[in-house]
Amino acid sequence: MNRILKDCYEDEIFKRILENDPNKRMTSTAVVNQLKTIKDKISGKEKELLRLCARDSPLE
Repeated sequence: MNRILKDCYEDEIFKRILENDPNKRMTSTAVVNQLKTIKDKISGKEKELLRLCARDSPLE
């Protein structure tokens, strides 16, 4: 799951970084902020998945 989410987000960031028009191009500060946001989203999804798996798999 982690790899799939990263791939989806990375494609969008690369498109914005490589924008031909400098006025539309993503700044380095914006890249850092976006990566932090993505990291937080992925972390939240991982925690949710672990919680759901733990709920559905009782310990013996």
